[in-house]
Amino acid sequence: MSRKIGIIVGVVVLMGILFAQGDPHYMWGYVVNEGDGYPSAECLIYKAFLVGHSDTIFYPGDSRATYNESNGGWSVQIGGWSPRTGDIFVVIFSDTCEHTQGYDTTVVNMDSVSQGMGLTTLSVSAGISGKSLRPHSFDLIVSPSPFNSSCEISICGTGRVEVGVYNCLGNRVADIYSGDLRGILRVKWAPGDLPAGVYFIRGRIGGESVVRRVLFLP
Repeated sequence: MSRKIGIIVGVVVLMGILFAQGDPHYMWGYVVNEGDGYPSAECLIYKAFLVGHSDTIFYPGDSRATYNESNGGWSVQIGGWSPRTGDIFVVIFSDTCEHTQGYDTTVVNMDSVSQGMGLTTLSVSAGISGKSLRPHSFDLIVSPSPFNSSCEISICGTGRVEVGVYNCLGNRVADIYSGDLRGILRVKWAPGDLPAGVYFIRGRIGGESVVRRVLFLP
């Protein structure tokens, strides 16, 4: 009897360890086209990965990735990658019929077996501000996002402008521009040896501040 109890206890402990590791761990959410309902399953493609991990999951074609066009629900099973809390998860969508794109990122939390990421809206100008550049107004537009080697930052305004790049920890990692501006200025930013991930480009002019999120994928 004591031997059986020992075996049962051992199995329970093992299951607890496996669950604590979050294997399988599911990332999930919903995707929608801006003003045009859910993407068709025949048109939607997406890829998902952990920053710094060599493997990538593709939909369609990978059994670890699913999509339900009736409600826009998607899911990805990443447990086989042995993810850890703090890893950065990235999912990039493309609707090939509507020619729209979008992406989302989150920090992995292994305290549960699944993790919802909410709603991702696809648009023709994914990652780019939808506002037009207008004289005498302050705006900052970044394109493209995600990007591989460099992106273009368009700054519109009148006055003393300061633009910098910050990482997810809030540390300033690059200075883009500091000086007087009247009209539109376009500059390139190349992260170089900076690690892949999400960065925030912040512009300030007078009492106004604009922040844009970009995704760097070298």
